[in-house]
Amino acid sequence: MRGIVCAVAVGRLRSTSTSSPSKKSQKQAQKGDNALILDPCEDELSSLDGSGCFAFLFATGLSASSEDHSLDTPGCDLVWNNWQSLTTFDEPELMRATELAKAGAKEVWRRIKESVQRMGMPSSKELDEWKDSKFQTASAEKQVHNMDEDESESDDDEDDVKMEI
Repeated sequence: MRGIVCAVAVGRLRSTSTSSPSKKSQKQAQKGDNALILDPCEDELSSLDGSGCFAFLFATGLSASSEDHSLDTPGCDLVWNNWQSLTTFDEPELMRATELAKAGAKEVWRRIKESVQRMGMPSSKELDEWKDSKFQTASAEKQVHNMDEDESESDDDEDDVKMEI
């Protein structure tokens, strides 16, 4: 495995639109009238005149900026995008969209990492159930042990009776 691929969607709101990005869109990059939004919701799709998906490969062998290392984020490279626009767009706009997508993909990567770190860890309910079952198992083992001792004592008594004869 070479790394992990994280992808995010970016949209560009129509410049003539008076609508603003919804609360769901957490990141926004704006220059002039063209607002770029990360992860546009369904309600915003009709207000977009440009959109695309951006996929980034995250791997430890890739170069990362100094701010990324402080957050334990490996370097990433853009591996695919399908930016489309109903109107013309220039390279600076595509670069802004890419940078916004990169910030979103880093957040996706961080959340995946957090999720993987929690995998296999029991929830508090599962932990309580496990403790209860361990307690019950220990109690049952103690009862069996006590029963074994009782049986061995009765066996000893029988042996004593046989010896007296």
